Amino acid sequence: MIDLEKNLLTTILLGVCGFCGLMIILFGGWYWLTDVRYIAKSDEGPLVFADVKTPDRGLSALADYALIIEKPVFFPDRQLPEIDLGGSEALADEETIPVVEEPVEPLRAAVAGIIITPEEKIAMVTDEVANKVVILREGMRLTGEQSAWRLEEILDRTTHFVANDGRESTLDLKV
Repeated sequence: MIDLEKNLLTTILLGVCGFCGLMIILFGGWYWLTDVRYIAKSDEGPLVFADVKTPDRGLSALADYALIIEKPVFFPDRQLPEIDLGGSEALADEETIPVVEEPVEPLRAAVAGIIITPEEKIAMVTDEVANKVVILREGMRLTGEQSAWRLEEILDRTTHFVANDGRESTLDLKV
């Protein structure tokens, strides 16, 4: 036998379960005893569905998109499809348009400081054209008018720059 005076939680839970059971019985009876004959009919008549014209989006031929399923876009082994333009031989026979390279101005800069750590090498270079100090790592380019110059290598007291046209320039650290 359950002592309801000493077990308050049990008393509350039994009350909640009884209330939920009573609600289930009431709603179930209301649902099953509803007679649909007493529901009023609508005066509007039967529903007529309108024929809606949708614009043609060109997706009728799904076979055109089979390549996407065969070779998904976001995988590293995805290769671009080779499209035969048909006239590529004719283009190869014609004169090629020469690429005119602009002459590279001589490097106008000075090394203001070099920092070498086990992880990286950094050079502080004073760009005399832009009149500002730029911090560069190996492989970075100068900015602005001297962007044709790339910092190739940083040594203890020197830096080695290479231009787009292949010219080289070595700058020593000014102390």
